[in-house]
Amino acid sequence: MAKSNQKIVVFIVVFLLVGGLAAVTYFLLQPKTDNPALTPTSEIAPTPKSDKDIKAQALANSGSEKAAKKDYKGAIVDWSDAIRLNPEYFLYAYNREAAKKDDHKQAISSQLDDAKAYSDRGLVKYTLKDYQGAITDWNEAIRLKPDFALAYYNRGVAKYTLGDPKGAIADYNEALKIDRNWGIRSAAAAYYNRGLAKSNLKDKQGEKSDLKKAAELFKQQGDLEQYNIVLKEIGKP
Repeated sequence: MAKSNQKIVVFIVVFLLVGGLAAVTYFLLQPKTDNPALTPTSEIAPTPKSDKDIKAQALANSGSEKAAKKDYKGAIVDWSDAIRLNPEYFLYAYNREAAKKDDHKQAISSQLDDAKAYSDRGLVKYTLKDYQGAITDWNEAIRLKPDFALAYYNRGVAKYTLGDPKGAIADYNEALKIDRNWGIRSAAAAYYNRGLAKSNLKDKQGEKSDLKKAAELFKQQGDLEQYNIVLKEIGKP
């Protein structure tokens, strides 16, 4: 009787082990439906969320059309305006078309004829993370227009991005000394960025002084969002 009971126990254990392994194998081989496939974002246009986004999308597409017609200067103007509104739409248009033709590449390597065109193209290159190429264009913009404060400011941003805070500060100094031709930027942005560069160099006194000036100017302009961002930076130890 005891041997019979032993056989029954062994049978049950074997049954449970085999059944359990089968169940585990079954579930491991099932497709994970709760984890959807990754979306190929480079193939999908961003969804406009505002009138500004719609305008950025239209400008990015217009730039592509102008590049296709070899109106490279017009393309750069439209693309740079699109970037100012929302860089995402320019990047989508660029990536979508770049595989099909070289118009975009020609547009950002063609010879331009004035400082603003070079400054705008520098913005396009910066958005494409071609920081050295952007600096080259801003160098040319400054050569053509030595009092172009915005080009100095932009070049300072690129230098800071490349890990050259001293070079960035020198450019911000020049931009603030000129204090005109700012375009869409202002002295407030230059003070703010110079403060960040000084922080990078452990110049706490210079950092706080520049950030306070930036906060004052942003408040005067009614840009309360940026004003509050600067206040948070000032409050950091």
